[in-house]
Order: sequence, then structure tokens, then C-alpha cells
Amino acid sequence: MGSYFLDYKNLSIEKLKEKIKNTELLPSQKILLEKIDERFEAIENQKIYTLYDLQEILKTKNKCLVFSKKTGISEDYLILLRREVNSYQAKLRNLKEFECIKKELIEKLEKRGIKNTGQLFDLISTVNGRIKLAEELDLESDEATVLAKLTDVSRLRYVSPNFATLLINSKYDTVEKIQKADYNELYKDLSEINKYKCHFKGNFGLNDMKFFVNDSKFIPLVMEY
Repeated sequence: MGSYFLDYKNLSIEKLKEKIKNTELLPSQKILLEKIDERFEAIENQKIYTLYDLQEILKTKNKCLVFSKKTGISEDYLILLRREVNSYQAKLRNLKEFECIKKELIEKLEKRGIKNTGQLFDLISTVNGRIKLAEELDLESDEATVLAKLTDVSRLRYVSPNFATLLINSKYDTVEKIQKADYNELYKDLSEINKYKCHFKGNFGLNDMKFFVNDSKFIPLVMEY
């Protein structure tokens, strides 16, 4: 069984480099592309091979300074790289933040000790797990599936509970479907569903969806359907 969180020990810095190269970065992040091959080679020469290694060596500002002196990479670059690495990790979402989950169901889950998406993932990431939870809490099978899909898409970077709700009300209701999506169609479909902002109050554009689809491909498929 997979994990709600990314396993940084199994993600190479080579994969991170390719991810950065293939991402439409914000203007403030474009420094990450400068001399990227040379800088990542310098990082790897320090026996830093995984995102876990990189996260540990850049954990504090002081560590960034020390590593900067070792590698010749600017401290500003390393701090920005650290932020990028940390941003990939899934955020735990309190189930009360999901307006689409009935209050009665949240209360049932809380009595079971389940208060956030990480705890929920451990119980519903497999079909058998969902069947068992549905029996324990007297849920309909589709209720358990909705919980699974909300938890699945919540693992994606920058997905809030409200945006997760919008996604599961579309045909792009799993990480796998988002990874395979045409971002033009995704934008069109989500915009139509959210025309009256019933699910998501914010705004998103075509380029946001292009970034979103590309970004989703960094996330492993661990939810069983």
C-alpha cells in the first residue's frame, strides 16, 4: 500500500531536475533554471541523491549557508530550491474543511479517530479498506468512494478542500485522470461546472490548468479503484 505523503527517499534529484525543467515557473522561480545541470551535478557530487537527502542538507538557513560554501552554489538559489522541494509534500486537510462531507459523517469519522485526509487515506486507499469502513460506519459504497477521491486529489500541490470538491464533481475526479487530462478540456469543463462558483470561490485560468496537469504527474498513483 502506498502513502498519502510523497516518499522523498525514493525520489531522485535527477527526477527533481527534470520536473523543474518541464515546469512553467513563476518569474521569481526562474532562477532555478540557471545553470541547473551544473548546479545539480555539484549537489550530486556531495552524495546527495534523493529529495530526502536534499531536504535534510538544506533544512535550515544555516545549513543552506554551509552547503553553499561546499558547492559554490549561491545561498539564495539553495533557499529557493528548498522551498520548491518542500512544496511538493502533500498537505494534511482537516475533514471539516470539506463542505461536501456531511456533518453526520464527519462526526462518525471523528469517533473513529479520523480527522484529516492523512488518517483517512490509511483506511480507504484500497477497495477492501473502503468496504470495511463503509460497514463499520454504515455508509453507502458511493460515500466511501467520494471520500477516497477527495483524499486522492487532495494529495496534489495547491489543491484546497474547495478545489478538491470541484474536481470530484467533474470527470477529473482522481489523480490518474488528471494526469491523463488535456488541460484545455480540463479548463473548459471545470469552468463550466464552476460557472456560479458553487464549489470553488477562487479563479483559475488556462495556464493554471496547464501547470496543474503537468504538476500532477510528479505524484505517484497509490489510491486503488
